[in-house]
Amino acid sequence: MLDTWEAEHQILISQLEEQEKHALQTKVKILEERYQEMLKSRKVVHDMKNHILALKNYDQEQNWPGLHEYLNELSDDMMEYNFHVWTGNHMLDMILNQKEKDAQNQNTVMQIDTEVFSTLPFTDREIISLFGNLLDNALEACEKINDKERWIKIKIKKKNLLLYIEIANALEEMPKQIQKEFVSNKKDNGLHGYGMKNIQDIVKKYDGIFEYKVYEDHLIFMISIYNN
Repeated sequence: MLDTWEAEHQILISQLEEQEKHALQTKVKILEERYQEMLKSRKVVHDMKNHILALKNYDQEQNWPGLHEYLNELSDDMMEYNFHVWTGNHMLDMILNQKEKDAQNQNTVMQIDTEVFSTLPFTDREIISLFGNLLDNALEACEKINDKERWIKIKIKKKNLLLYIEIANALEEMPKQIQKEFVSNKKDNGLHGYGMKNIQDIVKKYDGIFEYKVYEDHLIFMISIYNN
C-alpha cells in the first residue's frame, strides 16, 4: 500500500513539474515573439538580443528557477513596447496581445471586451493553461473556415464578486464530441484533450462553473468564478 502511494505521489510531482516547465517555456515563446515585434518597430534596446540568448540558455539547461527569476526581471521592461493593457494582469495581457496577433495572421477578426482588474484569482501557470487552451481551440476552429467570416469574441468582466469569462468563435463544422469532451483533428489530439481537462480542473479548483453551447455556426465557452 505504501509503495503504491509513493508511486502515485511521484507521478503527481512529475506532472506538476511538467506543467510548470510548459508554463515557463510559454513565457519564453511570448517574450521572443514580443522581441520580434520590437525589432520591426526599431525600438530595441541594444542588448536585448543578449537577453534572448540568456533565456534560451536557461531553457536548454532546464534551469527553471533561474529562468523564472530572469523572466520576472525582464518582463516589465518589455511591456513598454507597443503593448495593449487589457486587464492589468501582465501574463493575461501578454497572452491576449499574442493571440490577437495570431488571429490577424490567419485573417480572423478578434474582438476583446475586458476591464482592468485589481486582482485575478489565477496563478500565471493557470492563466496560460486556461486562456491559452481556450484561445488556441478558437483559433484552430477559425483556421478551418474558408467561405465565411472568421471571428473570435472574448469577454472578461466582473460584476460584484463574480468573474465572468466568455469566449466565442465561428465554426465551419460541428466539433466532434465523445462523452461531452471535444476531440481535436490535430495529430496531438491527446494533448488537446489534456488541455481541456486542465481547463476544467482550474475552474473546479476555484469552485467555478464551466459550460459551453454549440450552435450551427458558432461555439461559446462560459466560465463563472467568484473573485473576492
